[in-house]
Order: sequence, then structure tokens, then C-alpha cells
Amino acid sequence: TYEIVTPSFAGLMSPAMLALLGSGGGIVAASLTANGYVKFANGLIVQWGYTDIQSGQYNVQKTITFPISFTSEVYVACTSQLRDATGDYSANLYIKSISKTQMVLIAQATRSYRVARGK
Repeated sequence: TYEIVTPSFAGLMSPAMLALLGSGGGIVAASLTANGYVKFANGLIVQWGYTDIQSGQYNVQKTITFPISFTSEVYVACTSQLRDATGDYSANLYIKSISKTQMVLIAQATRSYRVARGK
């Protein structure tokens, strides 16, 4: 048998997400690209990607559309940054808002990496 969730990975997931994975689901759709997703038979969707952001400007608002829409809700989303050209890690980056189709970032970073999970 193939384990979707290994014991070491299970510690990184919420009980609700583990329950979803354990309730029947192989992958039913996927785009394994730099800005991609995996959708499981039980409805769980994991999406990831990156986007370039204008460097050197403060509080740039960047809207990012997910590769596919979440059908009911986003459980968790996070973003991180690539340091700027000066090597500074202290650039501002946060999620301003999130919906089933997109997230809005406020940033001063060169590039943003993200992951979102939901159903």
C-alpha cells in the first residue's frame, strides 16, 4: 500500500486535514508545475507557487490568483520571501486577504513563495 501521509509528515498537519486524507483519497487532479496544485478525491486541495514582486518599493499590493479555486474554504495559507538584492531579510511581507480564488499580499520582497490548503 502507498501512504499519502507518513508519520513524520503527519505532525505538520491539523487533525481535520489528517481526517480528510484518511477518508479515501487518491489524487484526482494535479498540475505539478512551479505554480501548481494537487486535488484529492476527498476534496482536499493543496496549492503552491511563487510570484515576482517589485523590489525596492514599500507596501506593494500584489493579487495572486490560485491555479484552481477552492470549493468551500481555505484552511491555511502562508507565504515567505526571497531576500532582496541587498541580501536584506527584513523586507515586509504579509497576507492582506484571502478568498477561495486568490490571495492579496502586501510586500517589499523580490519574490514571494506560498502554499495554501483547503477544500
